[in-house]
Amino acid sequence: MYPILPFFHNLYPATNEELYEFFPKLNLKNASVMTVGSSGDQVLYSLMFGAKEVVCVDINPFTKFFYDLKVAGIGHFDFTNFNKYFGFFSSFSF
Repeated sequence: MYPILPFFHNLYPATNEELYEFFPKLNLKNASVMTVGSSGDQVLYSLMFGAKEVVCVDINPFTKFFYDLKVAGIGHFDFTNFNKYFGFFSSFSF
């Protein structure tokens, strides 16, 4: 079904961009946005800042599955357990 799947062995669990810096400067209220999928963070930030529609594109077919898992995690875990589950901040203690 996906002949190029062996190529996709990496997912990006979090962005390395400082989205909290530039998203507040964008006017996304009721906007239609197209963004790369990657970690899904750009999609979530776009929605959080009022986009009415977000189109996500990515060559990696696993990106959508990871995004769905991340959204489910947001709905299920508190902040600390979300970060533990996804391995964020594993070298830090809060």
